[in-house]
Amino acid sequence: ISAAIAMTIARVIQGLSMGGALTGASSFLIEHSPKHKRGFMGSTSMASLCVGVLMSSLVIYITQYILGDAMFVEWGWRIPFLLGFLVIYPSIYIKNHTAETPIFIEAEANNQLAQHPLTEVLSKYKFRILLSIFINSTGSVIFYLLAIYLVNYLKLRFPESLDAVYLIANMSFVLMIFVTLLSGFISDQIGRAKLYFANLICIIVSSNYIMHILEFGDLSSISVVMLMLAIMAACYIGPEPALQAALYPAKIRNTSLSLSYNIATTLFGGTTPYFIGLMSLHYGGIAVISYYIIACAMMSLSAIYIMRKKI
Repeated sequence: ISAAIAMTIARVIQGLSMGGALTGASSFLIEHSPKHKRGFMGSTSMASLCVGVLMSSLVIYITQYILGDAMFVEWGWRIPFLLGFLVIYPSIYIKNHTAETPIFIEAEANNQLAQHPLTEVLSKYKFRILLSIFINSTGSVIFYLLAIYLVNYLKLRFPESLDAVYLIANMSFVLMIFVTLLSGFISDQIGRAKLYFANLICIIVSSNYIMHILEFGDLSSISVVMLMLAIMAACYIGPEPALQAALYPAKIRNTSLSLSYNIATTLFGGTTPYFIGLMSLHYGGIAVISYYIIACAMMSLSAIYIMRKKI
């Protein structure tokens, strides 16, 4: 019981730090960029998220390969956690060697900064926060489905093919890195609303097929649909920082993005593995989760349509 409590506390602390850092980095990059490059520059923060997931997967695989399964389960799992301390050094460097954005400096010079940004967001931008949560919901579900749930699911389903499972997962993350950057660039050329409309329709149309293959297909067909899922997830998260940033003025942008992103990730992304397990328990399989994905995609599509002129 004490181990579960300690892990929960550690995850809450991690979430508090990570939740502000990612959206803060996205705002920082976008406000340093010209308008016609904000999609691509914002996508670099999300691509780095994919790089982090890929690196964690590789570190775990290498550690387990060197130590063997028995030693990894007994004590070796601590090594990847200890290596996480290395992130302190680039964090300190970034904190001490980066300048404020031109937009922030201008707002500060004109005395336009919000004194109580959270209060202002909750009093004046509640509807936009709700729309931001709706937009983020689909991306959170498919990202957590791919990055968190499916690797463990496939390890249990194909215990004799663990090397192949790791290879498929890592190929998906590598593909996501490049497609995330590409989708951010494309959104600058054709508009983010058009790209989102197309991607959400693809998600709605293909969800039943993808989940059916994941439950009943062989490993080769599963690898194909995982790559499909990686492309759709990457096309979703790539343009999202610039899309969401356009909904808010600079004085409350970081607060708004942090609030909406973390609520959406908590409600939809973080609960995805649990929700899939619950549905699997009650309905005898994971294919039924496709209806959950479609419902989120419909919410996102509605929010994009409402805010299409601002993004």
